[in-house]
Amino acid sequence: MHMEEKYYSPGLWEALNGLNIKSLTLSGWMDGFEVNNVESLSQTLLSLKQLETLNISYIPGLWEALHGLNIKSLALRWRMDRLQVIRVEWLSQTLSSLKQLETLSIDMDISPILWEALSGLNIKSLTLTLRHWKERLQVNHVESLSQTLSSLKQLETLSIDLPESPFYT
Repeated sequence: MHMEEKYYSPGLWEALNGLNIKSLTLSGWMDGFEVNNVESLSQTLLSLKQLETLNISYIPGLWEALHGLNIKSLALRWRMDRLQVIRVEWLSQTLSSLKQLETLSIDMDISPILWEALSGLNIKSLTLTLRHWKERLQVNHVESLSQTLSSLKQLETLSIDLPESPFYT
């Protein structure tokens, strides 16, 4: 199921409750998404017992809603200006709470915040699309990435995409 919303609609999450879907994509801007909506989203995601794959563009309050899901595959996409408001410990706690997670795909601007959050995960496959890497990649980023990758003991497949164009979307 793919949903793209320009604006948050009251009752949206309730409509998805209990569906027998294996894959869900949520994208677009969700203006008006507030704390009570995060609780509703969390309850809805937990009610999707067959859900294995979740693809999400940045949604405010998202991390709380993902906590403890039994998904096998997670794809996240966001811009750096959005990542700066995310505390690394929230991201780290949420990712480590996904005990069934095998495949993680992240599309974002390059940031050492990400390396900290990925450290020690038990994932088998990691795909990183690192935008603006030419402008932002520094030696300490490479060292930090190397340490993080070494900490991923179950990792079997690694894909790193470094797009050439600064206008990559």
